[in-house]
Amino acid sequence: MTNTQMQIPELSKLEYLPYINSQGKLPISLQGKIGVYGIFDQDKNYYL
Repeated sequence: MTNTQMQIPELSKLEYLPYINSQGKLPISLQGKIGVYGIFDQDKNYYL
């Protein structure tokens, strides 16, 4: 691996960050960004 390559963390290691607000809309701070999503239960446990 060279210095210019990025190390990509495992999905299960990423911090929980909801991407929609209570009205079901995308917050302005996240608009226009590309991301990844996961499936979490009510206790914020990640599922593959």
